[in-house]
Amino acid sequence: MIELRPYDYYEDEQYDNCGNLTDAVLKIDRITVPLCNECVQRLIEDVTVFKETTFCKDCIYWECSSSGMSYGGRCKHRDRDTGHMETCKVGVKK
Repeated sequence: MIELRPYDYYEDEQYDNCGNLTDAVLKIDRITVPLCNECVQRLIEDVTVFKETTFCKDCIYWECSSSGMSYGGRCKHRDRDTGHMETCKVGVKK
């Protein structure tokens, strides 16, 4: 389970890895990561970029290997073999 929640004075570290006051906590299963406001903003930006990225597996030009996605596939646009999580500038979401 992944949770992003506000800092709790009684439960969380007061400072994050940057040495700044903690504003939020990212909790992934039993791992907790204290985050300052700047780190929260960077996390939001990185998630946004990730969501907007077209990976080969999601591209109209990509054909999955007959052996399965773990074995990669072929990019019809660039005429070469690729891994399913590769990206390029010409990728177009299906």
